[in-house]
Amino acid sequence: MRHSMQSDDHADLRAQSTLTELIDNNKQILESRIKFESIGQFLDLLIQKKHEKYVILLRALVNCDGQAIQRNQNDITNLILNFDEVKNKLLYKILMKRNFTFTQRDEEDDDLAMKDIRIIAYDK
Repeated sequence: MRHSMQSDDHADLRAQSTLTELIDNNKQILESRIKFESIGQFLDLLIQKKHEKYVILLRALVNCDGQAIQRNQNDITNLILNFDEVKNKLLYKILMKRNFTFTQRDEEDDDLAMKDIRIIAYDK
């Protein structure tokens, strides 16, 4: 499954969309079948290739018909915040300097949608 989810657009097997359809709003699967290791693999895919399909999949893991799937939310939060490699790849650093807020990012992240947002400023 992991290999098929990594396929590029030319050889896309639609594994992510199939998996998302299976789990989306299926509380029984979301609460009993999704394991910590699987969530870690999905986050790893997102780190390797920042693509919207992995974000959509992660979103499907944490919500069922408007209700939180707390265990999956906790697992994702723990994986992001407790592992520096994951945290550094997925979260922007926020810096305050002279009443301005800046986002600090790696130059390799130029492909992100936020690439043109360099400074978010506000006066206090």
